[in-house]
Amino acid sequence: MSSIDAKNQRILVIDDSPAIHDDFRKILGALEGDAAVDQLAARLFDDDIGTDDAAVFEIDSAYQGQEALAMVQQAVDRRRPYAMAFVDVRMPPGWDGIETTCRIWEVDPEILVVICTAFSDHRWEEIVQQLGRASHFLILKKPFDNIEVRQLACSLTDKWEQARAAELKLDEMNRRVEERAQAIRASEARMQAIMETAADAIIITDTQGVVQSFNKAAEASFGYAAEEMLGRLVTKLMPPSEHALFARLTRQFLESDGAAASAVRREITGLRKDGTEFPADLTCNIVETGCEKLMMGIIRDITERKQAEMELRRERDFNLALIESSTAYIAATSPDGIVHMANESLLRALGYTAAELIGKNYLDLVVPPEERHRVLETTEALMTGKMPVTLETEILTKEGARLQVVWGTGQVSNAQGETESVFGVGIDITERKRGEHELKQYADALERANRRLEEHSLSAQEASRTKSEFLANMSHEIRTPMTAILGFSENLLLPDLSEEDRVVAVETIRRNGKHLLALINDILDLSKVEAGKLDVERIACSPGQVIEDVRSLMHSRALEKGLEFQVEYATGLPETILSDPTRLRQILINLVGNAVKFTEEGSVWLVVGFQHPQDGEEPFLYFEVTDTGIGMTPEQTERLFQPFAQADSSTTRRFGGTGLGLTICKRLSEKLGGTVEVSSQLGVGSTFRVTIATGKLDGVAVVEKPAATVSRFVEPQPALAASAPVDKLDCRVLLAEDAPDNQRLICLILNKLGARVTVAENGQIAYKQAMEAWRMAEPFDVVLMDMQMPILDGYQTTRRLREQRYTGPIVALTAHAMASDRAKCLQAGCDAYLSKPIERERLTALVAEYARQTIV
Repeated sequence: MSSIDAKNQRILVIDDSPAIHDDFRKILGALEGDAAVDQLAARLFDDDIGTDDAAVFEIDSAYQGQEALAMVQQAVDRRRPYAMAFVDVRMPPGWDGIETTCRIWEVDPEILVVICTAFSDHRWEEIVQQLGRASHFLILKKPFDNIEVRQLACSLTDKWEQARAAELKLDEMNRRVEERAQAIRASEARMQAIMETAADAIIITDTQGVVQSFNKAAEASFGYAAEEMLGRLVTKLMPPSEHALFARLTRQFLESDGAAASAVRREITGLRKDGTEFPADLTCNIVETGCEKLMMGIIRDITERKQAEMELRRERDFNLALIESSTAYIAATSPDGIVHMANESLLRALGYTAAELIGKNYLDLVVPPEERHRVLETTEALMTGKMPVTLETEILTKEGARLQVVWGTGQVSNAQGETESVFGVGIDITERKRGEHELKQYADALERANRRLEEHSLSAQEASRTKSEFLANMSHEIRTPMTAILGFSENLLLPDLSEEDRVVAVETIRRNGKHLLALINDILDLSKVEAGKLDVERIACSPGQVIEDVRSLMHSRALEKGLEFQVEYATGLPETILSDPTRLRQILINLVGNAVKFTEEGSVWLVVGFQHPQDGEEPFLYFEVTDTGIGMTPEQTERLFQPFAQADSSTTRRFGGTGLGLTICKRLSEKLGGTVEVSSQLGVGSTFRVTIATGKLDGVAVVEKPAATVSRFVEPQPALAASAPVDKLDCRVLLAEDAPDNQRLICLILNKLGARVTVAENGQIAYKQAMEAWRMAEPFDVVLMDMQMPILDGYQTTRRLREQRYTGPIVALTAHAMASDRAKCLQAGCDAYLSKPIERERLTALVAEYARQTIV
């Protein structure tokens, strides 16, 4: 079987009726259309489809037993056996289903069989007696239920697969058994030590009862030293009255090789050296030592347990007294209804004496005729389900009056699981029946709650399906750029590759790597949103600058597709607002990027406006992103902002993406005090409207032409972001990094600029090298510290350096990109933070900046 078809779902249907074969094919037949493609894709990428309905079965038909036998033989010969077969019992004029099954098992003993019968031609007992292998067949009663047939197919094919997997593990198990046997042999040398530390008395004798070993616990239990008992008969440790019983048990034990005796724990009486007796449990085992057979007895003093049993008997008597004094009605009957216990409260309420009720059938005396059928059904359900049952019913007194009683019922079973007794505890609710109206209202409310639960269950199933689709989509989104990265990486190794092709390969790898990084960032953002850990800043920033940043970035993307992109200011804008410019920029880039992606021709424009406060309302900015793209239906827009959802599967295949961007935008806008709304028309285009709160604007001027004056309000950028490219690095750098590829990359970048790089492969080495250089007054100018390393990680190494008053610059390198990770690095003592993948310009600028500070 191929790797895709590794799961055996081959099924043989054996029935003389063509209509039955058609039925099975309709129930179990292969999926068609998109469902089949999805099934194949899921297997290719090892995705879990998530439901049994996705199973695809390969179904063959045989109309007589002889034909079926030949097909099974052929399948075995081709090493493509059937996992299971549905076999009809009656198939005239040839073999019936029972004989067919027997003959098939002669060829393929592992095939699982479902016998299809109406029980009119063969009784259950006859089928089981003839086939015998109960673990390899099931009986399906006609007419059968479609869901039951499909469930049987899914379950039995899975069972066949599990059996095959078990065979593959058999050799490994045999090897482990041999290793285990060796370990057991080795443990025999430790047996004496274990015996000496055991809490229970352990005595080993030969087959004649002569003591061979007597552990410390035995000395404590019986009062004899070991040397006093070695070579003596074990009967010295029991009263003379038990010698004959012990001899008989020993003989039976040896004749059965210990099987019978070890299966039952015996209670004996032990005799101490001082003549006192004590109750004990005895467990016997046979010990083989070479050709010698010994008996090992484990004796546990159960004096405390006997005392506990006595306490239990006293408690039982106490409980019986409670039953008799209880105001509740308490009774017990045999399974056929004969009363064998009734407490005083019940007898008094019914007006019977114990002699009049005990030994009689309660159905004849206390159950009204119209209630008997329901009472019998309850009793049957109780004995069948072995679970307590509550029953509200009427009972008759001796005088014919009726009492309304709620019974809590249960049953007591014997060791074989058979019901020995049925008991009931009743409460007279005759006076409480007037509250039936309130109880009915409660029942109605409960029914409504159940309906809501069903609705929630359906919603949960839909959410699970959506996430499954998202995982399949993510598999595609990740594998596609990975294919390009791996493929062009291999091309770079070709000796005859032209310089132009090398540049193309590098750019392709870089572009696809950035795409993968964007996917990861989307997932991280959503995970922070879902966990409630996505924080936003409230700082003074220029909305005009954010908009111009978006214009600059998205204008080139629009031009690449031949689209017109415009930004319009519907009103003037405040010079500054209190918000998070990074998150606002992320929202607008996402929305404009989506508009460009889903627009094939026409234009995309961004309209920005300011809503002044009115009647106590908070001021806010609004942004409208409009396109002339593919548009959406109302049904698509309803689920647009749900995590992992896109408009539809065809959109996913055509345009790509994770389906997370709009969800993140909505959550971010809500964090910024606003929201996101959408209006769309299929085939015409879409408009997304975003609002954000501006915060207090006391004393803030409103700029009528933001685009013309934006340079006046440029937000302060980090110094390193505006630094010119570094041409030369004259410094010493300690690189603490355990990944060889990252070592080579960072060394290559810094060495080319003149830096002298020393590599430490773990935190312990880095700590030692940094401290030695510092003590020799030749400290490193910069320490680049990876935070995830063996032996000592970057956090531990940095803390140790700072504890030793090391003052040199330490820059954290980590693949963790969340704000909380940055804070954790700085708290550990790092001066700065670089997230992976490393940006060349950012790395060199940061090293140059801190190297200058060190040199100064």
